[in-house]
Amino acid sequence: MTRTPAVKLIALLKRKPGLSMEDFIAYYEEKHAPLVLRIVPFIMDYRRNYVQHESAIAAMDGQPGDCDVITEAWFETQADFDKFMAEGAKPENRALIVTDELNFLDRSSIRMFLVDERESSIRPVVRSEA
Repeated sequence: MTRTPAVKLIALLKRKPGLSMEDFIAYYEEKHAPLVLRIVPFIMDYRRNYVQHESAIAAMDGQPGDCDVITEAWFETQADFDKFMAEGAKPENRALIVTDELNFLDRSSIRMFLVDERESSIRPVVRSEA
């Protein structure tokens, strides 16, 4: 059974100039994500969606992507989100997070949003090949 989160946070993040996408992903997965989960273990689900800059979709308008990863964090309750915010704002935790972000992120590009996620009731039509 899937639980519906009360709060969803999305962050659009860009890698530090000069850092390869491969190194960016490795650092985020192996260093930063575990650090975040140690400091703020109130996250119900934590996903990183890495942009495929070379894909046909990305090339449609010929513009470079505005971000390299779309991060999603779900919180089961508002109270869990509030604890996440409070722990993340403590000076000692904030210093750890910011110091780590400087290793792989362009901090000036960070964009974060609280979103109201909706699931479509419309389902795609499955057509059989004749």
